[in-house]
Amino acid sequence: MLKPEWTLPGAVGAFAGVLLTTVTGFVWAEWEIRSGVQHAAEAEVVRALVPLCVDRARTDPEREAKLVALRQGAPLAQLEIMFETGWLPGALAEGFDRAVATGCIAALRNRGA
Repeated sequence: MLKPEWTLPGAVGAFAGVLLTTVTGFVWAEWEIRSGVQHAAEAEVVRALVPLCVDRARTDPEREAKLVALRQGAPLAQLEIMFETGWLPGALAEGFDRAVATGCIAALRNRGA
C-alpha cells in the first residue's frame, strides 16, 4: 500500500505542534505560578508593615497635627503627607512604599484616627 507523500511532513508537523503547545503551556503555567506567588508575598510584606506604621502614628507626639493634615488632603496629597510624617518603616523597596502608605492611611481611617 502506498502512503501519500504528505504523510511524513504531516506527522512531523503534528509532532512539532504538540511539542510547541506543550512547551508553551509549561512556560505560561510557570510564569502564572511565579506571578501569583510574588503577588502573595508582596501582599504579606505590606500586611506586616502597616501595623508598624500605625504604631508609629500612635506614639508620635505630633500625631494630631499630622492626622488633621491627612484628613484634609486630597487622596494624592494624602500619600505625600504620609511620606512626610515619618510613620512609614524605613528602607522600603520601591513599589512597597505606596502600598504601605495607602494601607496605613486606610488603617488609620478605620481606627477612627
